[in-house]
Amino acid sequence: MVMAGHFHQPQTGVRILDEFTYLVGLLGRGVDLFFVLSGYLVGGLLLKEYRDTEKILPGRFLLRRVFKIWPPYYFLICFHLLARHHPARTFFWQNFFHLQNYLGSSLRQTWTLSIEEHFYLLLALVFAFAASRRFKPATILKLCAALSLLAFVARSITAALGNYDGAMRWTQNRIDSLLFGVMLALLYYFFPGVYARLTARAYPLLAIIGLSMLGILYVDDPLLFLGPGLVVIYLAAGAFLLLVNQHSGRLTEWWIYRAIAWIGVYSYALYLWHSVMLGIGDKVIARFPALIAWVLAPAIQFAGAVAIAFLTTHLVEWPFLRWRESISWLRDTTPLGT
Repeated sequence: MVMAGHFHQPQTGVRILDEFTYLVGLLGRGVDLFFVLSGYLVGGLLLKEYRDTEKILPGRFLLRRVFKIWPPYYFLICFHLLARHHPARTFFWQNFFHLQNYLGSSLRQTWTLSIEEHFYLLLALVFAFAASRRFKPATILKLCAALSLLAFVARSITAALGNYDGAMRWTQNRIDSLLFGVMLALLYYFFPGVYARLTARAYPLLAIIGLSMLGILYVDDPLLFLGPGLVVIYLAAGAFLLLVNQHSGRLTEWWIYRAIAWIGVYSYALYLWHSVMLGIGDKVIARFPALIAWVLAPAIQFAGAVAIAFLTTHLVEWPFLRWRESISWLRDTTPLGT
């Protein structure tokens, strides 16, 4: 979804195709699904540790994230520095210190990663404190809800002051979607009865997704979108997560489901590297008739991004994960990709 929203496509002059291109551009909102899914999976690692051991080791958790996130990320930064695709002043120090969501960056996609880095540092410390005080799961759930409300208020104030970019990108304004994923993980690990009731039937989840998306399509006011609009989007993302998690059924046997799952193995590298294909997409658009480029440009961008992701995952990401698993006190039974 994020790649579809970022990849370049030409205007064809054919109304139905250009309207489809516009709708595909809206898929860039997949970043909110990414935040909810991340909170559910990565935050769930801390919650599972708390459930199983009644304690949380923040240093171990954060170091495991360092092995996962930093080697591919800094490899990307060094690549752009050496390739000189962007002036160094437009991205290097901002990304090096994970401040690109505040200071801006010519690497357009990495602002979300800085939010992730800030959030999981905060989450690990807060959850470690909660574990040391033997907070009950219900108390942790209320704490997450309170922090989500504060993030919503902060974002709404920032937007009301006219800083729409800050409302969208600053960490304190966006962690409610991540916290929503964490709250879903809390229900999964500590309140299985509530989780089961929420996911018992597919139709209510489908209704939430459909109504939310229809509503967002007609929201033009930036204050409305950046305030309750983003809440509606991450609620829909959570409903989609639950739908896939609980109601995939025989869909898991379909080739397209398996293909998406295979692509998901390389999702982090795709996130990092897909933007290098934008220039190639522009060249295709410039050299071919609009109708041909409308099909060819996104296909080439997508295929190229998958190829680069495949190589960098095998050459950079996975060797460091294997190194991590060779260290006894960092070893875990979670899958290689986490």
